[in-house]
Amino acid sequence: VANVVLILLATNLLESDIAKIYAVVSIQAFLYLIRFNTFLPFYSAKVLGFPKYTIVKPLMRIVVSTAILTVISFAIKHFFISEYNWWTLIFASLATASIGIIFSYWLNLSTTDRVFFRTRILHLSR
Repeated sequence: VANVVLILLATNLLESDIAKIYAVVSIQAFLYLIRFNTFLPFYSAKVLGFPKYTIVKPLMRIVVSTAILTVISFAIKHFFISEYNWWTLIFASLATASIGIIFSYWLNLSTTDRVFFRTRILHLSR
C-alpha cells in the first residue's frame, strides 16, 4: 500500500519524466530496504528458533559492505568511463561484478562459509 501511495504521489508531484522514472525505482528500492532490514531479520530469527538479534548483525555487515561497494562502483564509473557504448557497458559490468564477488566473499561470508564454498568449488572442478 505504501509503495502504491508513494509512487502515485511522486508521479503527480514531479514534472520531468526522467525524475518520475527515478522516483518509481527509488521508492520501491527504499521500501524493500526498510522491509529487509526491519521485519525480515526478526521474523526469520523467530521462525528458525534463534534469538531475535542474531541475524541483525550479519545483515548490517552485508548492508554496509554493499553500500561501500556501490560507492566504489559509482566512483569507478565516474572516473574511468566517459564514453557510453556496449563495450564500456560490458567492461563496467565485469569490473563491478568482479569487485563485488571478491569483496562479498571476504566481508559477507564467515570463515566456515568460506571453507564450505572453497570445498564445493574444488569438488566441482575435479
